[in-house]
Amino acid sequence: MPYFNKRKLKEIVSFDKKSLKILSEQNTGIILSAHFGNWELIQPTFYINNLNLILIAQIQRNKGANKFFTWIREKTNAKIIFKNESTNKMFNVLKNNFLGLAIDQYAGRSGVPVTFFGKQTLSPIGPALFHIKAKVPMFVGFCKLMSNNKYEISFKKLIVENLNRDIKESSILINQKFNYLLENEIKKYPEQFFWFHRKWR
Repeated sequence: MPYFNKRKLKEIVSFDKKSLKILSEQNTGIILSAHFGNWELIQPTFYINNLNLILIAQIQRNKGANKFFTWIREKTNAKIIFKNESTNKMFNVLKNNFLGLAIDQYAGRSGVPVTFFGKQTLSPIGPALFHIKAKVPMFVGFCKLMSNNKYEISFKKLIVENLNRDIKESSILINQKFNYLLENEIKKYPEQFFWFHRKWR
């Protein structure tokens, strides 16, 4: 990834035209994805298509690994906000940019209860918080490896009915719909789900 230029990225990654049109009509929104396929290619592909995407990332406990991942992302023009930074900074991003989150991780005590493949887990409240407070649309999609050994990125607007101002209730509905969509992708491409953490505890 650090050595990909614009031409090389376009050779190996295609951006679904319908998805690109939908996103290009917006100047802000919440991009929801998962550790599925090659998620790291989403940000540079947004960048070369003139879509400003800033990612929320977790600081790695291993300092060497954190330095390595940061170097890779910076080389592909990625802009990162770390998870422990202020939410005000994240809300400011949403004034003129897309904010990206991978929300398939276990959220711990701060999360809300939803099911994933029939088992209860805890998912993060961030998407609902940003969606309701910033009043911006949500989009869900993935970067999948296809049979031609190239990647395809596609996104669609995530519409969840019956949301209200209650962040917790709305978060349950948003995460549950996201989980259903992710489950469907995993069923089609099980080998592309890359998540070794304990999802159910």
